[in-house]
Amino acid sequence: MMVIKEIMQFITSWNKSILYYGNHDEILRRYADIEVGNFTLTDKLVLEIDNKVTWVFSRRLFDNTTKGSAKIFAKLGSTGYAMLFLLTASLIIFLKLAGRERISISKKI
Repeated sequence: MMVIKEIMQFITSWNKSILYYGNHDEILRRYADIEVGNFTLTDKLVLEIDNKVTWVFSRRLFDNTTKGSAKIFAKLGSTGYAMLFLLTASLIIFLKLAGRERISISKKI
C-alpha cells in the first residue's frame, strides 16, 4: 500500500509521470494512451534527448501471440496449462495418499 501511496504522491506533484506497460499487463491495455493531468499510460514512447529522437516500445507490439486470432490460441494455451497444473496438483495429493512417488504431467507432455 505504501508503494501505491508513493506513486500517487509522485503523480499529483508537478512531475510528468509515464507508466509504461508491457507483455504481462493485459488489464492495462484497455486504458492505452490515457492521459490524466501529469499522468500518461502508454506502451509506446517517443523521447527527444540531446536533440536525438529515441523510441521506447514493448516487444509485444511485434508479438503475434498478443494480436488478432493468435490471441485466442495464447489464451487457450494459458488455460490449458492452468488446468494441467490443477490436475497435476490433484494427482500429487492422490499419489501421496497412496504412498507413491510424485510426477509432473506437464513435464511428461
